[in-house]
Amino acid sequence: MILTKDTVYHLAPAVGVKGGGISDVVMNLCNEQSSEYALVNVYGGDKNLKNGNFCYQQLTLVKMMFLLLTILKSQDKHHVIHVHGAWSFQFIYLRFILSFLNILNCTTIVFQGHGLLDELRVNTKSKYLKILAWNLYQKAILNLSDWIIVTSKTELEGITWCKLKKHKIKEITLGIGNEFFSKLETIKTKSSALLYMSQIIPIKGLDVLIRAIYKLKNKNIIINLDIYGYGPDSYLKELKELTSALDLSEQIRFLGEVEKMNRVSTLDSYKTFILPSRNESFGLVVPEALSRGCKVLTTTGTPWNMKPYTEYIDIFECDVSSVVMFLENYMATDCSLTFEHQCKQQDFIKSVFNWKEISIKLRRLYVN
Repeated sequence: MILTKDTVYHLAPAVGVKGGGISDVVMNLCNEQSSEYALVNVYGGDKNLKNGNFCYQQLTLVKMMFLLLTILKSQDKHHVIHVHGAWSFQFIYLRFILSFLNILNCTTIVFQGHGLLDELRVNTKSKYLKILAWNLYQKAILNLSDWIIVTSKTELEGITWCKLKKHKIKEITLGIGNEFFSKLETIKTKSSALLYMSQIIPIKGLDVLIRAIYKLKNKNIIINLDIYGYGPDSYLKELKELTSALDLSEQIRFLGEVEKMNRVSTLDSYKTFILPSRNESFGLVVPEALSRGCKVLTTTGTPWNMKPYTEYIDIFECDVSSVVMFLENYMATDCSLTFEHQCKQQDFIKSVFNWKEISIKLRRLYVN
């Protein structure tokens, strides 16, 4: 049932067929919105992406000019432009298009950075390129936006350097796909290895975890770790060399990227999920893991270190000595979850992180 004649345009350069991260967020949101709006369009980075529930096009200059003309021809209707991500080179021309649309009174512009504006993520090897991008277009896009969405208080704290107007910022959480809410089953053969399933980049803290596992090995405490994910080849090579140098190749396995269709079954195969991030604005894989009955371990650098999440999640500091102490205590106790507790976790996640409720909150924002 269509609830409004508004048209929503999602501009997300990171969207692609492989899914994960921003891709999953945009796709799940659009699938929900396709039953609420007259038209939902996605402009993304992958020419091979197709979806029957909404219109998909590549985010190119030509497509953006057509978008501008479309809006100019229908100024009697209300349009929403929802921008996802930051620092993309496509945003250079988006900055000028938004400047023009800002003059009109028929478009609401919403910006959602998905943690990419966090100060820790800016101060990386590409710091000077991001400073250039900030001055050329990123700052202007934020100033032109009617609303700026953050997904957690952690993300809000991480963007204080941007000096944004507080009344423009709204905290709206993310959701997870309905496939993660499928019925749980009592699986007796789950792996006791720690599961990591996310991007393989420095901010995720895998190097800290690997060094902690080495120190525990010297204490005759053996912990196995299965790493699934994708990232720069150079950093992946660095972690593999570290694992080999510490003689941990039999304990730590690098198992590659998990296809979107296999994420649920992968989570179902493990007892414990770990996310040792130095910083995380949200960490979508945490509610995904909780919904599949995993025991979840993560750090104080994530937004999960508060009630009611700490009823379901164990928290530790992201430094080697703290991880060693935490895992030593964790391995000395029986932390297995009963099936009843796993079902309770899933019910909690479903009540908080479902796209239907989140879409309602966004709808209110779009029309305000």
